[in-house]
Amino acid sequence: MQSFTSYKSRHGEIDIPSDLIISDFFNIVFEAVQENKTIICAGNGGSSTTAEHFATDLSLLYKRIGKKCDVLSLTSNSGLLTAIGNDIDFEQIFSYQLEQYSDREVLLVGFSASGNSLNIVNAFTKAREMGFRTAAILGFDGGKLQLLGADCVVLFGDENKDYGIAENFHLMLCHYVIDELIKRFRTNSQLSLG
Repeated sequence: MQSFTSYKSRHGEIDIPSDLIISDFFNIVFEAVQENKTIICAGNGGSSTTAEHFATDLSLLYKRIGKKCDVLSLTSNSGLLTAIGNDIDFEQIFSYQLEQYSDREVLLVGFSASGNSLNIVNAFTKAREMGFRTAAILGFDGGKLQLLGADCVVLFGDENKDYGIAENFHLMLCHYVIDELIKRFRTNSQLSLG
């Protein structure tokens, strides 16, 4: 069994995106929250829990700083997911759900270690067709999703293709963005009072 220290050191082998790319992701999320756009998160497996975690933390901005955020995760309704998967096509479980938001300004945030899951690729394709903004949080080599022309791509490159490491960085990015959103909204609130 490898030691925890050895596992932790694996995190140092990842190609970390530049501060500029991380800032781009922060800014696209900040703009969506600031302008009361709908933020929709999606992912498969461990990435689905990251999508739900990010949606939860964005929702809790109201409790923490009084800022409402219209956010949801497309993975939260298991009945709907299984109905679409069974009656339509599993590869459409996210893109089908996006169609009901055609009357809103939307930011789709997709999490994928491989970037190759067809249901996520299809969701990004549908989002682009609908004029939604998109942000892809990826691992490994970015896969097909990196090639779709998302408004923002954050790639934690890993030639070893370790899902756990990619997912750790994705969640760390989400926590960083939430912390920075809180700081920015608090600063903006203090500036408007002063």
